Amino acid sequence: MNPEIYNFTSYSDDEGTTEWGTGTVETTGVTSNGYTQVQVKTNSTDQTFVGQKFYIASDAEADGTTLYPLYSDAGTTAVGIYVKISDE
Repeated sequence: MNPEIYNFTSYSDDEGTTEWGTGTVETTGVTSNGYTQVQVKTNSTDQTFVGQKFYIASDAEADGTTLYPLYSDAGTTAVGIYVKISDE
């Protein structure tokens, strides 16, 4: 499976009203229980996130409008970050 790169906008709330930053993520090829692992490649506001891995629903649409929670594992531990993703 080839990695896919997506743009993201991150938010601190599940309504998408408080924007944190923007950047890119790349799929790692790891999937589990309907979730896909992504690795942060760039982050506009906090470089400590670069290299970190999170999980997002495998059926997430890269439409730039739907808000998705991120998880530290395959869907059981939310990290309090919400993202909208779009194709690079």
